Amino acid sequence: MRYFVTLNGRESSLSLETSPSGAQHLAAFGTDSGASGRELRGEMLRPRQPGRPALVCVDGRVFRVAFEGPTPGATAKSQRVRINGAACQLELETELERRARPAPNPSRAAGTRITAPMPGRIVKVNVRAGDVVLAGAALLSVEAMKMENELQAPRAGRVTSVLVQVGATVDADQELIVITPEPSA
Repeated sequence: MRYFVTLNGRESSLSLETSPSGAQHLAAFGTDSGASGRELRGEMLRPRQPGRPALVCVDGRVFRVAFEGPTPGATAKSQRVRINGAACQLELETELERRARPAPNPSRAAGTRITAPMPGRIVKVNVRAGDVVLAGAALLSVEAMKMENELQAPRAGRVTSVLVQVGATVDADQELIVITPEPSA
C-alpha cells in the first residue's frame, strides 16, 4: 500500500508491503524539493506496543519511533512523535486522501503545475528555478514503459520550482515543475 509521509515539513512517498512470513518491508522515496529522490529500504523490526516505541530499520540504521499523540489544533492525521529521542511532527495519508486534499499553498497554486503523466523515472531536466521559458520549451523527460516522454511548457513564464532531479522515480500526477507567468513590462 502507498502512503505519503510528511516529517517536519518534508514529504516522502512510502510503500508498505507485508511478506508471506508476516514481516513488514517499506520503501521510501523523497518527493519534496529538498529530497534526493533516492530509494530507501527498510523493515519494521517491532511494531509499537503500549509503553514501547516501534523499531524500524532503514538502510541498516535502527530508529526508535515513539508516538506521543495528536498535535493540538492540527489535522486529525498530524501526530507528535519522537525518533531516537528527537521531537518530530508526522503526518500520514493514503494516496486517495492525498489526491482529495486541497492545494496546500494557494499562492503556489496560481502557477502552472507540470505533473507526471504516468509513473516513471526522470532522465533529463532542462531547466532550473529562475529560468524564463517560452510556451513549448522542453522542460524535462520522463522514461516510462521504455519510452522517453518530453514534457513541454504549456505557457511562457518563469520556472519557480523544480521539484525533481535526474534519476528520481515519480508517481502519476506528481508535481514536477511550477511555472508562474511573467508580469507584463
